[in-house]
Amino acid sequence: MSSYESWRDQRRGLVIFDLDGTLFCSDGATVPAVQQIFAAYGLPVPAEQEIVHYIGPLEDEFHRWIRSLCPSHLAEEVLAAVLQREHELLSRSARLYDGIDQVLTRLRPVVGALALCTYASPRYAREVLRSHAIADFFDMIRCREAPTDTKYQMISEVLHHLRHRPAVVVGDRAVDIEAAHAHGLVAVGVLYGYGSAEELARADAFVESPAQLLDTLIALLKRAGVNSSLE
Repeated sequence: MSSYESWRDQRRGLVIFDLDGTLFCSDGATVPAVQQIFAAYGLPVPAEQEIVHYIGPLEDEFHRWIRSLCPSHLAEEVLAAVLQREHELLSRSARLYDGIDQVLTRLRPVVGALALCTYASPRYAREVLRSHAIADFFDMIRCREAPTDTKYQMISEVLHHLRHRPAVVVGDRAVDIEAAHAHGLVAVGVLYGYGSAEELARADAFVESPAQLLDTLIALLKRAGVNSSLE
């Protein structure tokens, strides 16, 4: 019996996913939204790499950056226009990373529970989940609902509500790795996302493509389960 089949028969564990840069390739919406709106207002258009730098961390940082590039009297108007345009493009020009839908489809019957823990706003996350048809894969979805929400706190809530163990966190930013370790969890660094290898250096394992996710997660869950008599 394969590792996949043996773990499927036991239906154990919890996998907590980040969204942008892990499941969802959002630069297809965010980059053109910023560039189109800045061009429409006659403002200097930021380069793609500048914009991508702000995908993944707190939305507040992205908002502050957008405002900083605008005349003060236009800052809020431009920001609102960027966010509206981004929302429109989430279903049109952004996409799931190649193979993510297959990974979730195969992982869903194998693992006890799947969760999504993202710094994205509820409005943003709802549109991504709806337009790309992945909401039903998750037992819990935790978005950033208040300025005081942190990844540590949000993961804590997920762990409280979903009791399946062992648990693994998958993300493309240092905050995902740090929050996982703060809870004593295994962390998988996603190298195909927006964080650099240096930023993710403290992860317990790495994947370079979604195709590697399934086998990596099953292996880590089995290894973590040894100490909990889950093998």
